[in-house]
Amino acid sequence: MFNVLIADDEESIREGLMQIIDWEKYECQICGQAKNGEEAFKLIKELSPDLVLLDIKMPKMTGLDTLKAVKNDAELQNKKPHFLILSGFSDFTFAKEAMNYGAQGYLLKPVDEEELEERVSQIVNELKTQNTEEDLNKKFEKMFLSNSVKNAFEKPSEHDGKYSVILFDSKRANLSQKISDFNKSIKIAFTALKPITFIHNDDIIAIFKDCKRSTILQTTEHFCKRNVASPFVVVGPELLNLEGALESFTTCYQDKDKLFFTPDFEYFLCTEDSNNNEENPSDFSPLLEKLVQDAVFCIETYDKAHLQELFETFLSDFNTKKGFYKSENVKTKCVSFVIELQSALSKKYPERNFPKESAYALVPQILAQDRFVNAFNIVKTFAFDFLENFHTNTANSTIVKVIQYVKTNFAEDLKLENLGERFYCNAAYLGKRFREETGMQFNAYLDKIRINEAKKKLETTDLKVYEISKIVGYSNTDYFFMKFRKATGMTPKEYKQQLSKQEN
Repeated sequence: MFNVLIADDEESIREGLMQIIDWEKYECQICGQAKNGEEAFKLIKELSPDLVLLDIKMPKMTGLDTLKAVKNDAELQNKKPHFLILSGFSDFTFAKEAMNYGAQGYLLKPVDEEELEERVSQIVNELKTQNTEEDLNKKFEKMFLSNSVKNAFEKPSEHDGKYSVILFDSKRANLSQKISDFNKSIKIAFTALKPITFIHNDDIIAIFKDCKRSTILQTTEHFCKRNVASPFVVVGPELLNLEGALESFTTCYQDKDKLFFTPDFEYFLCTEDSNNNEENPSDFSPLLEKLVQDAVFCIETYDKAHLQELFETFLSDFNTKKGFYKSENVKTKCVSFVIELQSALSKKYPERNFPKESAYALVPQILAQDRFVNAFNIVKTFAFDFLENFHTNTANSTIVKVIQYVKTNFAEDLKLENLGERFYCNAAYLGKRFREETGMQFNAYLDKIRINEAKKKLETTDLKVYEISKIVGYSNTDYFFMKFRKATGMTPKEYKQQLSKQEN
């Protein structure tokens, strides 16, 4: 039976409402009466009625005030009753406002018997559906918690069908709203698919039965793009019957860690065999060791461009195998990188006295990250900062930076004078240091870099000679011919022909 509370300041109306229809016919019983809004609110909290007939104008608290109080009361958030407002014709504006606060409808006084029966019938049907859904929610929750279909469902075959489970991680979503409100927003977003949802720890579990898979994925994609960038959704596989629903749920939780690697505004899609991927830590270590070795060389030579390439290559190699890794192990490896990089340089240059705490200070920052991209950026920033600091206030820092600048910008019109202005030093001093460091005059070194690059272009492209001349920094093609011949003993055309013969 459903409990009904009648709230009206006129006793005759209260008594009339008790008798006007056969409440038992609609599986209802009158559980109490209230003669004002304050008493009505108190009884709502004490009796938890399913339906309240609420007069809009009452002493102490109006019906509208009562609706507001119920809406704002934390204890009633999960057990709000349905409301039917009683109003006179002149109160119509108030009745409309009451609808905004959750009332399911209003009845004009004097109350019409047929209209009341129709309204009560509608609400009772809604309550039955709601109770059925709540009962089903509890059964699914019990099944997932006990990891057993039999513990929750007496007749599993009655629920045969195709099931998909979706897990929404509220912590990763960084909610500014209550988790209960987040649950409501999920139900609204997926309303056409009629999901069964419940809150489990800090997650919301949504269960879909006999829904088109493409529609589930499309709706999930739209939901992710409308919400926060940080990935927080895991979509389980579509499987048969309640056993399949349980497996889909289990797979979601086992693959939840994969959100660590998932790109912004996307979800992680589980597969039936996704949990067969076992981590192989040995695959990751060689990548890390090589990155440390190469990064040390880049830092020594102030080669920012190559360091950037190293990280991009590492990321590309890592992404091909990231499905095998666990987030905690990857974060540990990121910690290892910053410590090993600093340690390698400290051992090689003991006189530099690098502060050990700079790497160790990053350990808690890295371990606190819930996204691989954020942990990786900390590592990358550390390496580039170390590169800059390594070449600050040292005797050869300027010349190393100049040499690296020439290697990267050889196609520009480079002269010692403009390099001196760029790096704040005398051109004559720069020329002397350049010769000491490279064993060559500046112009000879620049020609060597340009000619080597021209040879690469001849070997790997079909560009015309005049095009290559401009690309490597020679605006005058005849001058390029002369420099190329002096360096190689042949013209660019002859060099290209020699390559063709060697290939044949």
